[in-house]
Amino acid sequence: MQTNNFPVSTDKSAQEHIEKGMELYEQEDYEAAISNFDEAVRLEPNATGAYYLRGRAYYDIGKYSEAISDYDKSIMLEENVAKTYFHRSRAKTAIDDYFGALSDLDYAIRLDSDNARYYFSRGVVKVFLKHDEAAFIDFDEAIRLDPDNPWTYIFRANSKIQLDLYFEAITDCDTAIRLDPTIADAYIKRGIAKLSLKYPEVAIKDFDEAIRLEPNSIYYANRGIAKQELNRLEDANLDFQKALTLAEEKGDEELKAKILKIMQS
Repeated sequence: MQTNNFPVSTDKSAQEHIEKGMELYEQEDYEAAISNFDEAVRLEPNATGAYYLRGRAYYDIGKYSEAISDYDKSIMLEENVAKTYFHRSRAKTAIDDYFGALSDLDYAIRLDSDNARYYFSRGVVKVFLKHDEAAFIDFDEAIRLDPDNPWTYIFRANSKIQLDLYFEAITDCDTAIRLDPTIADAYIKRGIAKLSLKYPEVAIKDFDEAIRLEPNSIYYANRGIAKQELNRLEDANLDFQKALTLAEEKGDEELKAKILKIMQS
């Protein structure tokens, strides 16, 4: 965690609390860090960096509204710091304020147009808004700036699947797996693309690997659909039952309903 782009506090004691808060934040003692940032802003109400840092700590303990409030104060005091808009966008995304997050990311990119993370995040927000074509343009730019992040390829693959670009999606998943063969999502997306192309047998191999990597995920449902396509109904039902059990354990009623609908089809 850094405070560059923000002025050092003019109050020596406030600056000491900021530095102590940063140290505690790095130790993941977020509540204690917040207490130090509280003291810093009490001593110096215009301590821009303290609001930003406290916002970061609030975000990490799931207090998104408090985080947004602190980012607002930091921006009011110093409006040209790209990372404050970026982190405010994350908090807005967490409360499903996707248009607010998109606006913040637009401004962050205007201030810092060479940051791959900002384009990636804007692409993700556009995925939430179901604007997949616009999303993968952002993923393209993120990859141009940082070609070694496997997650960008995975998210771009997902957008391409939504646009029926299955072969291109498979290529992106291949790249992600080459960069990091331990990410289950890459195998799942590749399996979904292969299944969409009517290759259930090879799709199952990808679903097998995803389940091996994350045995407590609901990826069993994907494998069940592929087995259903091959008329392996008994095996498919076992996978659906496993996925249903996992969904019940997670308390995900929407997912349970989807699995039950597939089982009944």
